[in-house]
Amino acid sequence: MSQLLNHLFCSGPRSNRSGEVTYSGSVITTTSGTLGTGSANVDTPMFTLAKVSAKTGRYRVTILGDGGSAALVPKLTGISVWLIGDTDAAIATAKGIWNGTIRNNLVASAGTFEFQFVRTDTGADAEVSDAAVICIRFTIKRSSATP
Repeated sequence: MSQLLNHLFCSGPRSNRSGEVTYSGSVITTTSGTLGTGSANVDTPMFTLAKVSAKTGRYRVTILGDGGSAALVPKLTGISVWLIGDTDAAIATAKGIWNGTIRNNLVASAGTFEFQFVRTDTGADAEVSDAAVICIRFTIKRSSATP
């Protein structure tokens, strides 16, 4: 089971009539926000999640197309990010939470977007607690032909 927690798990994409597709997954961190072994380049046909180097508390999602290369999509239409943390301990003010910040939304030109964790007290960029599970669900518009 612990081996399974070290990988990003994605449910199959769900599509609706408006051309939107929803993806979801989770990944466990080790120390200082580092993703668990095997997590940075996940063997999944849907998306990868990687820690952005030299950026505190920031992670990049790459939406994958056929052949495993980045898929360009017209629009990121929704995102939820949440953490599963310690069983009892309060979140330290110096540790990161997600407050809705998306950075570098480049889904139309590069097939990527980034999300940022911040301190609970000052809002400054921050790493998540060690061994936190990062969970993400996002929706993209697959075609510009639909409204």
